[in-house]
Amino acid sequence: EDSSSSSSSSDEEEDSAEEEESEVSVTNTILTSKEYSCSEPFNDADEEDWYWGNICRMYAADIVQGRESDSFVPGGNMTRAEAIKVLMLLSGHTTDDAEGLTEGFSDVSASDWFYDYVAIAQDEDVVRTRDSNTLRPNDEITRGEFMVFMARTAGQTLYGWDADDIPFSDVSVTDFYTYALLIGYETWVDDPEDGDTRVFEGYSDGTAGANNPINRAEAMTLALRFYLAWYTD
Repeated sequence: EDSSSSSSSSDEEEDSAEEEESEVSVTNTILTSKEYSCSEPFNDADEEDWYWGNICRMYAADIVQGRESDSFVPGGNMTRAEAIKVLMLLSGHTTDDAEGLTEGFSDVSASDWFYDYVAIAQDEDVVRTRDSNTLRPNDEITRGEFMVFMARTAGQTLYGWDADDIPFSDVSVTDFYTYALLIGYETWVDDPEDGDTRVFEGYSDGTAGANNPINRAEAMTLALRFYLAWYTD
């Protein structure tokens, strides 16, 4: 046996593990530190915008990119594929995790930029072919769907609730997303931008707007809180 080769392989594995831990630590600092200071990577989002800090942190942590090199399009609606990518990256996955995995959706191809993230999400039971054999990756994702994807990604479930527990006037016990909205509403985080806040708050008029498309600025806010709630110590 070549002991030098074995030692070299071991050293490479240790270096790889240390590098991975370092990347995780940097990401955690960017997303959680109140002192973190962002630069301005996009010409359509600046410090005066309510969503600025969330977008900047997500971009700096390499979780999300702009629609163009210099524009984020914060008011543009998030697609289902974009949402899946964001949640898979925030939950600690990389495209390496897709090795050996396949997916079963008729409208997803191996050449799609989001293929690896979809394969991981299906393996993690976040997206399900038993629900539908189409993913509709380029469709807008609604606020309710986004919350369901968040709950599934984090492995969060909720039992024993009824209509009296629903704080939103436009949500019923029969809606598929209700449990996920309740999880988000009942979970508090220390948001580095907004302080103590619920993961999901709803609108000021008492509605959740769960069937409304979620725009990219709103999605970054919820995604950051998702990370704070279930992926930090």
